[in-house]
Amino acid sequence: MPDPIRVAGVMLLLPGFGLFLIGITVPAAVTRVSAARIWWRHLRAYHTLTPLWAVLHAEFPEDALIRESARSRFDRFRVTGVHRRFYRRVIECRDGLVRISPYLVYIQTAEAHRAGTSTELAQQLRRALRARAAGLEISGRPVSIATPAADGLDADVDELLALADALRAVGAAAR
Repeated sequence: MPDPIRVAGVMLLLPGFGLFLIGITVPAAVTRVSAARIWWRHLRAYHTLTPLWAVLHAEFPEDALIRESARSRFDRFRVTGVHRRFYRRVIECRDGLVRISPYLVYIQTAEAHRAGTSTELAQQLRRALRARAAGLEISGRPVSIATPAADGLDADVDELLALADALRAVGAAAR
């Protein structure tokens, strides 16, 4: 093979090889960065939902989604376990709000004031939980509490996060 053709082949092959590697690694890196961003958001939301989940779980422990297996014991140490715990916590918070909703309606009717902000809803939620713990029996249909303006899980989680933050602030102010 003549030298000019061999040099031209090498000069074309090396950039082509580099472009091939870039074409393979960049999409993979972008996917990993996006997955890490979602993982971090779920981890933060999981921990932010703790005050809301704790008060609802203390009142309704039977609503816990318990699925104990050998694999789930190590979820705390696995990176992918964050997503499962996040979705379980969101579902458990929603279930607890559905169960306490007749008490919230009773509190809102007694006060003749429907909660307009997350802070007001958090205060009413505390009073509703105290009323249920005191043994007040209320019958009524469940209603939706902390309903998001938009559709989708992200909007629902945003509402739950706002309520959890307000509940944390109300709890800190009560101490």
